[in-house]
Amino acid sequence: MTTLIPCRTPATAIATGLLFLGLPLLSARTVDQTISLQEGWNAVWLEVSPVDDKGIPKAPGDPDVFGVDTILNVLSPKTLTGTAEILPTSPGQTSALFNQPEWEQWSNPDSANANPDDATGDDLGMVTGNRSYLIESSANTSITISGEVTFQPPIWSPDRYNLIGFGLAGSPSFREFFEGAGDTHPVNSDSRVFGYRLVSTTGQWVAISSEDEMISNEAYWIFASGPST
Repeated sequence: MTTLIPCRTPATAIATGLLFLGLPLLSARTVDQTISLQEGWNAVWLEVSPVDDKGIPKAPGDPDVFGVDTILNVLSPKTLTGTAEILPTSPGQTSALFNQPEWEQWSNPDSANANPDDATGDDLGMVTGNRSYLIESSANTSITISGEVTFQPPIWSPDRYNLIGFGLAGSPSFREFFEGAGDTHPVNSDSRVFGYRLVSTTGQWVAISSEDEMISNEAYWIFASGPST
C-alpha cells in the first residue's frame, strides 16, 4: 500500500491548474490518507474514496473509515450541492448544520460518548473522496483511510462560499496559492471576507488572513466571485 504524497508542483502552478484548466480525471490508484483530528469539530478534505473488494463505496460506520470510538458525528454537503452549501454569507456554529436539507449526516452509535438525539436524521450512506467532511471527535487522534484517489477539478458554486480543500506539498499561504486566480478568489478584498477556517475547540468559523498557512487535509469556506473552473 502506498502513502498519499501530494505532487511537488509549486503552489501557484497547482492553483492555476485547479482553477482554470479543467483537467480531465486521472486513473484511480489505492493509497492511504492519514488525517489528524483535534478534540471538537474538524473540517476535513478527504481525497481518497474507500471502497470494498467489489468497488462499492464504504459506509461511514466502517471501522476502516469513520467507525472508530473517538468519532462522534460526521456532516457533509450533499453531493448534488457540489462543494457549496447555499451560503451567501458567513458560516455559523457547526452544530447548527444538523438536519439541514443541504447536508448529509452520520452519528456513531457505537461511541461511548454517543448522543442518541444526534442520529435522528442520519442519511450519509457512503463515503466518497474529493469531498469535505465536518467531523466531531471526542479526543485528539488520527485516522488512516485507504481508498482510490483520482484528480477531479473542483466544482465551484458562483457567488457563494464553497467548502473545499486541496492536497498540498508544504504549507503555502492563501495569498501564494490563490494569487493566479485574480478577481475570482480575491484574497485581499475590501468588500468581503475571502474565506473561513474552523476552530476545533469552539466549533466556530473564523476569517482567513491572506498570510495564513494552508494545511493539507483541511477544508475551508472559500468565496468564488462569479464562475470558477
